[in-house]
Amino acid sequence: MRFLHVLTLLAAMMMSSQSFALIEGQLLIGQRSASTGDGAGGTIDYSGMENKISVYLDPIPLIPVGFGLTMASIAFDDTDAVKDIKGTETSLDLTAWLPLGIAGFKPYAKIAYIVSGEYSFTDIASGISSDSKTSGTKFAAGVKYSPLPLVGFMLEVEKSSVEIEPDTGTSSTLDGLGVLLGASVGI
Repeated sequence: MRFLHVLTLLAAMMMSSQSFALIEGQLLIGQRSASTGDGAGGTIDYSGMENKISVYLDPIPLIPVGFGLTMASIAFDDTDAVKDIKGTETSLDLTAWLPLGIAGFKPYAKIAYIVSGEYSFTDIASGISSDSKTSGTKFAAGVKYSPLPLVGFMLEVEKSSVEIEPDTGTSSTLDGLGVLLGASVGI
């Protein structure tokens, strides 16, 4: 009888097509474009690379909602007015996904609030470096492909609205759009 129980357990594990992760780590890399007002009625456009690392907790495995923390690092290309534009953002995230996918593809969505962040840059005309505190929101939609249980490849599009408060001067809003590729691993 014991042999039959072990055989049934092994067969169930071999036939299982889905697995649920309690904790999932994600690494995303991609391009972010952003624009802000220049103070004279025009806009300044930026583009550069973004790297994100995230950790999500799915407290109830059968409910497709997770809570997490994301750390992002952004490095924009130099413009005519400023150079060495670098930023970091730490956000609290909420993610939801469709539990049933099509051919291994599962759509998901994220909403995030930036709780801490800082951008630094150097003004080309004066040569003065400046630091700015950041806050704001991010919305993302994407699709995850899972060829193996607990492993996935991701494509994500993210819209962000970041409020920048420099240590000198007036605050401004940096509206951004990012396209990111990445991978996820769950345990």
